[in-house]
Amino acid sequence: MLRRPNGTASGAKSRVGRGAKGMLAAALVGASLMVSADWIGRVVDFPYEIPAGVIASLVGTPYFFFAFLSGKKR
Repeated sequence: MLRRPNGTASGAKSRVGRGAKGMLAAALVGASLMVSADWIGRVVDFPYEIPAGVIASLVGTPYFFFAFLSGKKR
């Protein structure tokens, strides 16, 4: 049986469960990803700033392709 990767909001929902607790976990994971991306974008190249969306896409794109390709094998 193939398992979905558990590193994002869907992973948080699958660990906690469906419903209100799962939605809260997904929101916390997504918010922490964006806050971390914003902080990294401000700290990495100090006098300049890298947009949080760029940092989040650097994390999210490989995960998306991994989830997409592993889901196709079903």
